[in-house]
Amino acid sequence: MNDTSNPRIGRRRLIGAGAAVGAGALLAACAAPAPTATPVPAKPAEAPKPAAAKPAEAPKPAATKPAEAPKPAPTKPAEAPKPAEAAKPAAAAKPAAGAARAIIVMGQQPDTLMPRIGSMMARTEVLGALHVDPILSDDKGAWVAHGAESVPSFQNGAVKWVGDGDDKHLEVTFKLRKGLKWHDGQAVTAKDMKFAWELIMNPKFKVDDRSTEVKVNDVKVVDDLTATYVFHSAKQARDTAVKGFKGLPVEDFADWKEQKEPIAEPLYVLVGSFLPEHILGKIPAEEIEKHEFTRKPVLAGPYKFKEWVPDQSITLEAVPDYVLGAPKIATVVFRVIKDTNAQLAALQAGEIDAVTQVQGPDLDKAPDLDKIAAAGKYKVHYVAGTPWEHIDINMDNEHLKEKNVRKAIAYGINREQIVERLLHGKSVVAHSWVQPGLPPWAWNEASLVKYAYDPTKAKALLSEAGYAAGPDGILQKGGKKLSLKLSTTDASLRKNVGQVIQQQLKAVGVDIQLEFLPGRGLFENKGPLRMRTFDLGLYTWLSQMNPDRIDYMHSKNIPTEKNNYAGNNYPGYNNPKVDELSTKGASMLDEKDRAPIYHELQKIWTDDLPVLPLFQRVVVAIGRTNLQNFKPTPTSTPETWNIHEWALA
Repeated sequence: MNDTSNPRIGRRRLIGAGAAVGAGALLAACAAPAPTATPVPAKPAEAPKPAAAKPAEAPKPAATKPAEAPKPAPTKPAEAPKPAEAAKPAAAAKPAAGAARAIIVMGQQPDTLMPRIGSMMARTEVLGALHVDPILSDDKGAWVAHGAESVPSFQNGAVKWVGDGDDKHLEVTFKLRKGLKWHDGQAVTAKDMKFAWELIMNPKFKVDDRSTEVKVNDVKVVDDLTATYVFHSAKQARDTAVKGFKGLPVEDFADWKEQKEPIAEPLYVLVGSFLPEHILGKIPAEEIEKHEFTRKPVLAGPYKFKEWVPDQSITLEAVPDYVLGAPKIATVVFRVIKDTNAQLAALQAGEIDAVTQVQGPDLDKAPDLDKIAAAGKYKVHYVAGTPWEHIDINMDNEHLKEKNVRKAIAYGINREQIVERLLHGKSVVAHSWVQPGLPPWAWNEASLVKYAYDPTKAKALLSEAGYAAGPDGILQKGGKKLSLKLSTTDASLRKNVGQVIQQQLKAVGVDIQLEFLPGRGLFENKGPLRMRTFDLGLYTWLSQMNPDRIDYMHSKNIPTEKNNYAGNNYPGYNNPKVDELSTKGASMLDEKDRAPIYHELQKIWTDDLPVLPLFQRVVVAIGRTNLQNFKPTPTSTPETWNIHEWALA
């Protein structure tokens, strides 16, 4: 999949999230959405279902400046359906002989190697090997315990309601695996979990997303390996709305002014994380983003950092005593090949071992990939994914602020034709941020406003909005042409999609100027999305098992100078009813209570049309036929989620 960023998408947790990509980014834009209120069911709710996420492209570009690339010199690093069984650590051993090196190709290099900063899917792929989270989701979308001993749930007692009345609150306990170490040999402890939460909550730390952490009032260190996340009670929530919390402004907690129920989080299994306090605790929070650590990190995954040659490669070495067992491949090289034709050539020559979804060959290259697969050396994985390609519509644009213009654009684009011709019929048209079955209770087709291809209706709506054809056939109003810029990445599929949309909209009198931005240009801190200088933005978001997308629906998450351009509501969507419903739905745990809220939200959102869904993405990943345990996922969980199990037979 051609992704740059991973929407909440992109959150580090969506590495087992990673965002999705976040998100990611999977161009998932990731930023800090406003906290949400939390009504609680009388009976303890079931554990959240595994996220099919986090941040797509998508998701969600982070509100942070990308770290500068390192110099080329090699450098040594100074609740769900029933939770899946915890991954069982294998006996430590040296990496298997005969598997000295694996070359993994990506179409982009990361902007940083720091967890919780940035949202690029390229970052998520590399961090899948460099770091580990307590809990992540596997190739089936099930929660699995990696850094933790088990997946917290109500069933196993690690999740529970404590207290009564105004003091009632949710507690989630994580127990780390014994033997989990940072790459410098120091043990990972519960203090590192508390430190990570404190850092993420620090306003000076430019985190990609703190929407879950703000719901936590404290992290208690029970012992060296055990930490309990204590969520806000109703009383504490109301206090934060008056006083703020951890230096964050009271405006971030405005939704809690009248809070009557304890704060909860449907995806509570993802609240836990850890960062090396003994290293990062010595660096001022505001300096971490540009610190050397972000380019030469000391983390806790199955591989440790060795070298980063800018725009060429990132090399990692196996950690023999990794807590889940020694990796079977001694050295992993993430090789950057930006051109998809060059990637295909490398496959044809047998020079590489795998190609990831990060700006790798997409469905437009399916015929070429199928020929390569037929030769027998590689297997091409086409995985129906949770990411969905879409167009963000800038609702502050003088033309696009009119609903009829937005709807005309939707009717003027033949999405079915795009799926058939450019995706070889291997995808389907998308109509909402909720995809069928993701989750089943939130999907309600009857509530959707759909836009089948109808150029006649598109022209009628534009005429109704006061537009008339100019001498060149392009519509105009008040002497101003209906000319819009469509900004996207330089990925081959997006170029093709952009060109088709340009032709289709010209037929209804809309002039589209195409802007193909290289690398992470679309998602830069001062890029067109975050600064909201775009007209139309084409990229990817992620669907999740949790349909909460308050991060890109709530008006508080419109990036502005006032909020340091945090948030993923790039269209500038502002509907008080949507603010109310998204806040309410995001705070509940009971599916029966949440379902009607998300059905109504989808009806309003698809009618207002701040975003036009195009089609579901198909994750395309390629691995050698003898690359064992290579298991691409339908979510923003990267292919590297289980890299310690990979083997070249």
